Amino acid sequence: MLEGVKLMPPTGYPGWIAVVGPAAFPVVVGREGGLDQTVVAAADFGAGRVVLFGHNGYVSPGSWDGGDGWRLLENCIRWATRNERGKPRIGVWNNQGMADALNKRGMVGESIGDFARLEKGLKLDALFFSPWAFTGVQLESLTKYVKGGGAILCGETGWGWSQFNGAMTGNGGNWLF
Repeated sequence: MLEGVKLMPPTGYPGWIAVVGPAAFPVVVGREGGLDQTVVAAADFGAGRVVLFGHNGYVSPGSWDGGDGWRLLENCIRWATRNERGKPRIGVWNNQGMADALNKRGMVGESIGDFARLEKGLKLDALFFSPWAFTGVQLESLTKYVKGGGAILCGETGWGWSQFNGAMTGNGGNWLF
């Protein structure tokens, strides 16, 4: 995922990601206060794959403009979808700007906001979103989607969610990942 990537684009203050489980691994690690902390992680999950970025700003197109941002995102999409050369179809949750940016870069981006379309078998190679607003039932559907071979790319700022919502136990990203 880091091929051709020397500099990750800065976006806000990414949260640290706890990487646990035998199929999970850090992709990008930053150093703060003498400690290495994961800010991008990935995992195989069932027949599918997930990539988590430590800030919800990474679901915005402008956040990828710095450094080797677009290369990093494309590499992550290609790894997650197992699509090395084709045009992966990426569903972006309620984000036409990100869908348009993906289209300009040779992928097929589509802004979606109707969860029923996903549950009825909308054919996508990956979903790209921030999990803040999903219900428990929707998160269960997303879990089935990944286990069945789908891919999820997600931006989440754990400390930001906690700041506005309290205990992390209610965080959809924690539940999903």
